Amino acid sequence: PAGGCRMAHDSRHGVVDPFGELFHHLGLYVCGAATFPTSGAMNPTLTVVALGLRLGGRLRELHQSDER
Repeated sequence: PAGGCRMAHDSRHGVVDPFGELFHHLGLYVCGAATFPTSGAMNPTLTVVALGLRLGGRLRELHQSDER
């Protein structure tokens, strides 16, 4: 459900950072409506897709920097 893994800038206010990485379990990511701070009135599909694309870009950056 929405809000079950709230996104925030620090662990005092949420569970995951803006890229979906858990604060207390580095390397573990959550992507989906669970990271929303609240549930909206409309279908969240486009926002969930945008979060997935953002996380994919972040993971690609991290993987490419590991290969160097």
